[in-house]
Amino acid sequence: MDPNPEEPVDVYALLRAAAEARLRTAKAMLSAYEANAFGTPATPEDLAYWKQELADVQVELAGLHDAHRT
Repeated sequence: MDPNPEEPVDVYALLRAAAEARLRTAKAMLSAYEANAFGTPATPEDLAYWKQELADVQVELAGLHDAHRT
């Protein structure tokens, strides 16, 4: 990693990209469980985990905005 990049790293963009990836993952996991794609049914704990992850990341994304750029 270059300690003096020509363009500064946009930490906001990195955080938003990570949160968006978590959102896609949570949605995909819940869809896969709904479709019984894993060959075994989801446990209540599995569903609770991914539903909570989905809720958490939606709250996180709602808090990420461009206010720091004004």
